[in-house]
Amino acid sequence: MTQFGLRKLLLLVAIVAVVLVAACWLYGHFYWFPTEGVQNSYANMCVGELITDYLRENDNEWPTNWDDLEPIYARRYASTYGGAAFFASMRDRVTVDWETNPSELLQRAGHDHIRVIRLKDGSDVYWQGAEPNQMVYDYLEQQNLDGR
Repeated sequence: MTQFGLRKLLLLVAIVAVVLVAACWLYGHFYWFPTEGVQNSYANMCVGELITDYLRENDNEWPTNWDDLEPIYARRYASTYGGAAFFASMRDRVTVDWETNPSELLQRAGHDHIRVIRLKDGSDVYWQGAEPNQMVYDYLEQQNLDGR
């Protein structure tokens, strides 16, 4: 292959790489975030609200499963978020560590970034001020469960 042919090949590879990077960015910016990202953000916020409400109503006992949260959702949030279909979608999108001890969570959270509520797809999207772990931590800190 001549020097001229090698330059053309390298230029072609560079152009293809730029096009692929641009396509990935466009997909994320114009498709993934407006669809999945927005739904994940709402799911995260709703789970944070549900768990803090559950803690408030149950003497700061952690919920044991989604069934514990469903009555609160039906009573307070179903009309806001979209009824039973959104609750089912939220269960599919979000995972919660049901074995969490709120007092231990509060003690550890000051030292580590504890994530007991996570999106199943591994993304880390949430509305500003509505990261669910921070919402729970802020509530627990207000309750002063660790005796500080």
